Amino acid sequence: MSEGKPKTTSSPEKTKEASERPIEIRDLSMYAQYMIDRTQKVVSEATDEKDRARKRPTAEKFVGIAQMLSTLPSNGGTDDMIASLNQTENVSNQDSDAAGSRKDAVEIKRIEKVLQQIEDTKYFVEHFNLGELKQRGFLEWQSAQGVKSVEKKSEAQKVERAKNDQEIKETELMLKIMAEGSVGLYASLPGGLGGMLDSRRVERAKKDESLFARDMRGFFGLGDRDLKNKYDGAHVREFVALVPAVQDIYNEIEVPVKEKSWGGFSSKTVVEKKKVKVGEQPILHNEAVTNGKNEPLLKLWYAFQSNTDDNGSQDLAYRDDVGRPGNILCIEVLLPESEALKIMAEIKASPAFIRKIVDGVAIKKIGITEEVWRGDNEKAEKYHLRPPYEKVDADSGGKIYIKELGDEYGFNPERIATLKPK
Repeated sequence: MSEGKPKTTSSPEKTKEASERPIEIRDLSMYAQYMIDRTQKVVSEATDEKDRARKRPTAEKFVGIAQMLSTLPSNGGTDDMIASLNQTENVSNQDSDAAGSRKDAVEIKRIEKVLQQIEDTKYFVEHFNLGELKQRGFLEWQSAQGVKSVEKKSEAQKVERAKNDQEIKETELMLKIMAEGSVGLYASLPGGLGGMLDSRRVERAKKDESLFARDMRGFFGLGDRDLKNKYDGAHVREFVALVPAVQDIYNEIEVPVKEKSWGGFSSKTVVEKKKVKVGEQPILHNEAVTNGKNEPLLKLWYAFQSNTDDNGSQDLAYRDDVGRPGNILCIEVLLPESEALKIMAEIKASPAFIRKIVDGVAIKKIGITEEVWRGDNEKAEKYHLRPPYEKVDADSGGKIYIKELGDEYGFNPERIATLKPK
């Protein structure tokens, strides 16, 4: 088929091939796409603009044919296709007469283009035979398209497989958190409660829930005006870190002390015992969590607080259950080192995972009801305990500051992860 009129010169071999089965719309559509790619390649290889202008109409013609073929019924033979095109041509002629009556030059020009496409498509259908699909050029093009299709499908499968693998991994990690972690939560809660601990924490590891929240705020520098301004400027509202749990090591030493006699006229030297800090050692997981593991304890810390300017916004402010802005959420999960490191690695790879953890432990470990957490009742509909994640994501993409083990106190912009880049 030439690149001008869609013309085919039949040979005895092609006629035989054409008689083997009827021509289908998919044959025509596929060949039209081949001609589009072929003629557009010719245009792109033109030596100058004058040459491109001369060759461009042929490429545009096949684009019009492909568009018109897409409007034809998917079943039926070439006679049905021609009948459908004739019907479209009649309707277009009527539209053209109507446009002429109201002197609509723009519509007349559009219809003229459609009528030309119909004429080209009718010629294409009437002169096409299946032998065209056996030509070397078409077969090479078809093979290349098949490779592209396979590559595209393979890439899509890889993406889907990676997504499924990630979901499986995160589900397994969530099960580990539920089985081995001990959770503390601090926020302004309904009824005026400041914080809650789950039942896994051993008695000697318990303390006022506000203390770990205080430690956490100090660790991230949330009460530091200079740091807070930097966080606000970067639109950071969420903070994550793994913090080693350690305890001081003391040695008892004997210290000579002069002891004066009564009246102060004489003295003698006595030996007193005194505890001196000589170092630190890890707290074991089973020392803080009932039935825990005999390995170092790491604390997964998470905090959410509004930016300073958010407190004046009805949408962005993190409010308590009665609507007061300025709420802060602090969550602590006590984990064995082996699992904690895996969990943190997943958070760094997929920062949204920390929100799944927060949702899961708040409801399933702490026991906060869905109504209070998500606002699924009339009272808590507006001011639920769950942070306004969707609104802050829409505002700034969702920025999370992920502090790594060994990081010094201060602000490092490289530690900011964006959930939904704008």
